[in-house]
Amino acid sequence: MDVFEELTRIIAPFDPAQIDHALADRPSTFDVDARWYSNHEGPPRTTSDRSPFHGTALLAGMQAICLLGSYLPAGDPRRLGVPKLHAKILARLANPELLLFGGSRELKIDGKPYVAPGYQSNPSHHGVDNGAIVVAHGYVYFRPARIAAGDADNLARARDAAELHYPQQTFPWSGLYIAAGGSELDPRLSAPEVVDAVATRHKLDRDAAALYLQLLTLVDCGDAPTRELNGWTQTKHKKAATALVAAGLVLEHKHPRANRKYVLDGPWEQLFPPHPAVEQQKLWLYDARMENGVLAAPLGRVLPLRPLHELFAAAWQRVAG
Repeated sequence: MDVFEELTRIIAPFDPAQIDHALADRPSTFDVDARWYSNHEGPPRTTSDRSPFHGTALLAGMQAICLLGSYLPAGDPRRLGVPKLHAKILARLANPELLLFGGSRELKIDGKPYVAPGYQSNPSHHGVDNGAIVVAHGYVYFRPARIAAGDADNLARARDAAELHYPQQTFPWSGLYIAAGGSELDPRLSAPEVVDAVATRHKLDRDAAALYLQLLTLVDCGDAPTRELNGWTQTKHKKAATALVAAGLVLEHKHPRANRKYVLDGPWEQLFPPHPAVEQQKLWLYDARMENGVLAAPLGRVLPLRPLHELFAAAWQRVAG
């Protein structure tokens, strides 16, 4: 998979060049603040003509952090630029005039009268502003910078309205500290202590223990990309997988659209392309779930919201404990 090409696809129509500029610390949307106002069509508007940071840039930036920070190998120039993009997003979220769209759920708040520019003569579009939350035009908006750390009420209102699940801490990605060319998707590099724990518990060698952690944790763990990632031949892959089958940890079964022969026992979800079919038990690791047969994931697709070494540890803790 060309990781940046995949990012370009999932953030469309957001301009991927803005992501590239931010990763390289060149001027971009991720450097520009503005004052935003509510709008009868939903998403906020601004009078600025400088292409400032906005809600769509926030979503695309978070998708870029999660995708590039997880799937690019250590030492890749774009991977090395992920902390720069992360820092820029945090700086823009500190803008007290940044207004994010929170959806159209009913919400009652107390506050001062709010009138966006252009709506002075239309009382039906007037609203209420409590500083952190704005309700106008039948929509909910919120200002991240004005939601104080201890402001549980407004934080809950914003989350309930928009159901945003952005992580509070994205770094350190352990892959930033492994050798150039290595990948955090290989737990032997990113979570060696967890690999050792698996090997000790089940009397496996480190290759088999690493494969078990990948099958426990990763959504995209098809046979061919796993061999490429781990630097294995088909023979070495089969040896590791055979040890897992013998230990009763996985099954040899070719599930439709899974792209692999070795799977966990339990119910499956078919998901939608570009996701492969996946074991249901993995979705919680990504804060994802199924609702009436449809995937509900915080960033629109299943992406790691935590460093992968934490995901490997969480997956292992769940089955071991």
